[in-house]
Amino acid sequence: MNNSNPTTGVNYTYRSRQESLSLYWTGKLLDFEGSYSRSTFYSDIGYLAPQTLGPLESIYRENAHTATGLLNLKLPPRFKHAGGVPKFSAGGSMFISAGSRPTSYFQPLANLSVPVTKNVAWYGEWRYYGYGEALYLYEGFRAQMVTTGLRFSR
Repeated sequence: MNNSNPTTGVNYTYRSRQESLSLYWTGKLLDFEGSYSRSTFYSDIGYLAPQTLGPLESIYRENAHTATGLLNLKLPPRFKHAGGVPKFSAGGSMFISAGSRPTSYFQPLANLSVPVTKNVAWYGEWRYYGYGEALYLYEGFRAQMVTTGLRFSR
C-alpha cells in the first residue's frame, strides 16, 4: 500500500508491504501447521512542535518477521489407555522487528493430554512469554506458565 499527501505543510508519505506463506499438513498420527510473514512499514509526516510551533518531521520505519508453528502428535492406537490415546503438541510464535522501535516476542508452548478414564483426562501445558525492546529495556518481560489439571467430558 502506498499513500502520500504532498500538500505543503503536510508532506505525508506512507508505504506498507506484506508477504506470507502458510503450510498445513495432516496425517493419521501427525499434523503440522506453520506460517511465516515478512512485512515492511514506512511513515513520514510533518507536524508542528507544540512548544515552538516550528515544523518537525516524524519518521517511523519497521521491518518485521512473524512465524507460527504447531506440531500435533497422536500416539498410535496400541498406546490406547483408558478409552483414549495420549496427545502431544509443541510449537509457538515469534515476532522480530528492526527499525525505529526494534522489538522481539517469543511464545513457545508444549502440552500433553493423557486419558485417565473414559471421561477424564490429565492435561499439562508449559508456555513461555518473552518480550523485549532494544531501546526501551524497562518494557521487556519474561514469564513461564505451567498449567495442569483434569478435564471432564461427557
